Amino acid sequence: MEALQNASGPMSHSEIVELLDGSAGDPATVFRNLTALTEAALAVRSDLGDRVWRFAAKGSSASAGHEHPHFLCSECGTVECMPSLELRTRSGQRVPRSVRNLDAEVQIKGLCDDCADTADVSRN
Repeated sequence: MEALQNASGPMSHSEIVELLDGSAGDPATVFRNLTALTEAALAVRSDLGDRVWRFAAKGSSASAGHEHPHFLCSECGTVECMPSLELRTRSGQRVPRSVRNLDAEVQIKGLCDDCADTADVSRN
């Protein structure tokens, strides 16, 4: 729980295992604990479309305001919060109830600046 509370953003299971370096048990134990924290509503779990669950302590800066979009680098997997973007629908436009209730996640995928720079260099 302390690792999640001190994180600057949501962390994957493997990132948490690496950070804890065996101090919290084996990877299976860490996963069970993350699942238990999520079920107890002490942590939130999200999947940003890359089939990797990321965890954040509920109420932490890493989980706060998760109604904003996230950018996922399709090359390296880096995830960045995009709080300055806003999704709007036109008045009268039919959208699913989960979108109207703000119970949906917006994901933007592409190359992060580092991966885009690397791709540009390799093309030249």
